[in-house]
Amino acid sequence: MKTHTYQKVALLACAITAQAQNPTPQTEDLNHLIVTAGIAPIESDQFGGSVTVIDAAELTAMQATYLADVLRTVPGFAINQSGGPGTQTQLRVRGSEANHVLVLIDGVRVNDPTANDEFLFNYAMLDDVERIEIIRGPQSAIWGTDAVSAVINIITKSGNYGGNQDGSQHGSILADLSYGSFNTKKLGLSGQLSGAKWNLSTGIQALDSAGTNISRSGSEADGFENLSSHFKLNVLPVEDLKLTFAYHRQDATNEFDGTDFVVTGLPIDADLWTERQQLTGQVGIQYSPTAFWQAGMQYHWSDIEGQNFTHGLGVTSATSSDTDTLEVDSSWYFGADAQHRFSLQGDHRQIDFVQRGETSPFGDPNQRQSYHVTGLAAEYHHQWSEAFSWNLSARNDDFNRFEDVSNAKLAAAYQLHPNWRLRGTFGTGSKAPSFIERFGFFPANFIGNPNLKPEQSDAFEVAVAYSGSRSQVEWI
Repeated sequence: MKTHTYQKVALLACAITAQAQNPTPQTEDLNHLIVTAGIAPIESDQFGGSVTVIDAAELTAMQATYLADVLRTVPGFAINQSGGPGTQTQLRVRGSEANHVLVLIDGVRVNDPTANDEFLFNYAMLDDVERIEIIRGPQSAIWGTDAVSAVINIITKSGNYGGNQDGSQHGSILADLSYGSFNTKKLGLSGQLSGAKWNLSTGIQALDSAGTNISRSGSEADGFENLSSHFKLNVLPVEDLKLTFAYHRQDATNEFDGTDFVVTGLPIDADLWTERQQLTGQVGIQYSPTAFWQAGMQYHWSDIEGQNFTHGLGVTSATSSDTDTLEVDSSWYFGADAQHRFSLQGDHRQIDFVQRGETSPFGDPNQRQSYHVTGLAAEYHHQWSEAFSWNLSARNDDFNRFEDVSNAKLAAAYQLHPNWRLRGTFGTGSKAPSFIERFGFFPANFIGNPNLKPEQSDAFEVAVAYSGSRSQVEWI
């Protein structure tokens, strides 16, 4: 079944622009920079790994509503969905598990500790997304746990710096109203405002779908509601200093059917639903006093709450998690043409998990768990010549609940010809056991194992890539 057959039959869009005379917008060209592949951004032609970048123009051309629909087009990606809009959607990359893919929003981890450390793609919309960077293969040498098979970084819109010395500002507003199949209604309102030393992007989107019925019995459709909002502010208080404040909130409700475990093992009509809320925030500072040194510090947090309901019984179970991360990084450039770069990154992450439910003869699901991890990563990049570059990265994670885990990655790229490029990588990945795997409790179905150890893997790839004026082909 296709993810959805969402067809727009009505579209209202208006753009209101108030702009000062002779504005001087300043934009940073990110078309060839990959910010997800290392501690510091790297030119795409200097990166030896598999990377896919989906920019704003491509996203607009696809006319997709859900992130999962876009990811279906990425090589090596397999999307599985259990039904209509809002139903369980999982991504597997190169045959790995669904919780082996790390997902970021503007560099902030958004994998869900209450959902076996998976990112819940069934709730992910595409509004206000500027760019999606996808790095395939093990990336734990930079990102640590969860980055076993890929890292997906969803970069939201920021707007441009602009305005005149007199303090005048310019901005835009976009409204989107749609109606489609399954009685699906969507309303979005977003805007950007900027001055000479700051830019603001904000918006709110609401989607309501009656959904479909996947059960072979009954006629109840399983609906889906999603309300999301975001706010991002970049400020340049002084030269060489940038401050970032970002906040994302999502409230969703999805209905689902039960399962006939006794006779058929198939879905059966039931009045069940889940209500979920996720709050994600970021405060960051970047300092670049010279062309040879840059440093940054970020604080991230993510709060998730989910409740499962049964009609007539109310809340039957609930989970929640709080994740707090402090990250510091620094990069030094040296050599005649700054062809050498050495980067360091340190981070500390605290994760708390709570599960609530009714006790039964099978046991008591109520529990509160936590763990923390401190990571230290180093990366060396060398632009040997105009045609050849290579980089080596390594990371050690110190868990308070498990033994230390170390990862490394070596990558290289060589421009054989203006249209031909040879590249290769070897890297390792790791995945810490999730709270569900260690302490999960589903009566008569699953009981966790608290003695599990982190998973580890390694992978390599060699590819020859051809890039022409109208096409790009890779042989791996």
